[in-house]
Amino acid sequence: SGQVDLWGDGASGYFLRKSGFDDPNGGILALPFVGALAVSPAELDATLETQKVNTAGGAWNRYSFTDANGNGYGLVLDYGTSKLKIERRDAWAATHLATSTDALDPVMDLGEWFTLNLYRQGAQLTAEAYRGRVDPNDPATPPPELTVSATDATYNEFTLFGVLGGRDYDTD
Repeated sequence: SGQVDLWGDGASGYFLRKSGFDDPNGGILALPFVGALAVSPAELDATLETQKVNTAGGAWNRYSFTDANGNGYGLVLDYGTSKLKIERRDAWAATHLATSTDALDPVMDLGEWFTLNLYRQGAQLTAEAYRGRVDPNDPATPPPELTVSATDATYNEFTLFGVLGGRDYDTD
């Protein structure tokens, strides 16, 4: 199966590196506090940073926010199409909900960090992708380069954070 290890370098500090095998293999961490992530069990509002480090495995940097049974939602930054996706997770299996109509231009480079934001208001799920390591809540931050929305209110409990499909990529 895949694995997630703690890595560090002089430029980025410490981060998680996903390697080996694709979805649904990877690492699962308990919420509400995983580094900068702060998600309450009934609320979904999370920001993370990610970069693809090589082309050894699948093209997706894929994450999930679920309950203990693998039910919840996820987002994907697709390095193959340069698009952002939202999915529902049912017992860990992914169901596609929406894909951004636009693609990043210029396309993503290996080693380039992106900030991803996934939140839900009522039944409206929204995912955003920002180029670089930014704070989406800072008024000085430019608008996201990609945005995608979907409507789904199937799940309301988010106790686990998953670093899932694709490889090899970093998460902070």
